[in-house]
This record gives sequence, structure tokens and C-alpha cells, in this order.
Amino acid sequence: PRKQREKMEVLDALEEGVILLSAEGFILTINVKAAHILGENKSDLFGKKLGDCEFLKNHQEMWNRCRKTSVSQSLTFCLDREEKKCCDVVMKPLGKSGKFIVTLRDSFR
Repeated sequence: PRKQREKMEVLDALEEGVILLSAEGFILTINVKAAHILGENKSDLFGKKLGDCEFLKNHQEMWNRCRKTSVSQSLTFCLDREEKKCCDVVMKPLGKSGKFIVTLRDSFR
């Protein structure tokens, strides 16, 4: 799995969080930034279902809309209202594979 290691090195170097979800909503891949934003250890998130993550379970409606319509969904929400730390979330279907990619980007409001 040299290629797998190289893929993870690239994903972990990104400034935004990236999560790859199966068609059933299980986390297949997650980078360091996404785990940091979610406030969890990366290794603890592999194989978890979307609704099992405290942060992501609040976005079940977004997930359902994306699955039903095959149209990208996005939203912004605050992680910490006092510090005005927010996160932009985009969920996109990945063609015929049935998988989805979620990107998380820090933003300050």
C-alpha cells in the first residue's frame, strides 16, 4: 500500500478537511485537518458512520438531500460562537461510485 500511503500524505497536507464516505455513510478516508475540525483522533473515525460522529450527526439532513438528489450541498455553521470560528461544509456525490466527498474549511465570521 505505498500508493495508499502517498494518497494520505497528499490529503494530510491539505489546508482543508477531507472525508470520503461510502454510499451508506461510513467514513472510508479522513485527513488530519478534518479530524482536527471534528475534535477527534483520525484513527478513531475510520469506519464510523456519519451519524455516529457528534459533529456530523447534526448534518444528517444535508447528507440525505445529497444522496436523494445527487446534487452538492453546502452550509456554514459556527464551531465556537464566542471566537466566531465557523466551518464551511460541502458534500458532493462522486459520480457512479456511490461515494461522497465532504470538505471542511475553517472560516472566521
